[in-house]
Amino acid sequence: MTSTEFYEMPKSAAARIGRKRTAYAVLGFVMMGPKSGYDIKQAISRSTSFFWNESAGQIYPILRALEDEGLIERDTTSPTSTGKRQRQMYQITDRGQAALQDWIAGPSSDVIVRNELLLKMFFGASVAPEVIIKMLEDHCHGLQDRIAFFEEIIRQRQAEEAAGKLANAAFMISTLDYGYRMASAAVDWCDATIASLKDL
Repeated sequence: MTSTEFYEMPKSAAARIGRKRTAYAVLGFVMMGPKSGYDIKQAISRSTSFFWNESAGQIYPILRALEDEGLIERDTTSPTSTGKRQRQMYQITDRGQAALQDWIAGPSSDVIVRNELLLKMFFGASVAPEVIIKMLEDHCHGLQDRIAFFEEIIRQRQAEEAAGKLANAAFMISTLDYGYRMASAAVDWCDATIASLKDL
């Protein structure tokens, strides 16, 4: 079955999934190796959460839909128990690989950013400058923590690649580098904005 047929099958889980990006996020993490819903949530928090996050409430229904369509299947070779809870592991199928590759090669939708800090800045004349300065200083401290996180994760991925534990790490590292550069630019913006507000 081709990846084109994945989109043409009527009344199937594939038709219900359509081009929902959550489904492809889940599919992409399963492609990296057998994972449970819990594993996927943990992997997201350690990698893509700065630009793409998913809740457990989104992940588990998508796993069921992907399995119904045959894009993933239960991995009977992986252990399913962790402590007192049973974890069902999933692995990607050939049809899932084709569907993921088709999605990656397709067009990306425009990015719509919702940033509460910038919204508050836009209406900042309603409060004393000191209020906004404090908000920006707090935000800058959080950005510094994020920069340190990116630096550490990038080092880990580079070490894994050098040890032969991670193939084609350049794709993952470049994504993390985007986050690092964005956070660094935001720190520069915070510093410049704070300086300008102190002159008011």
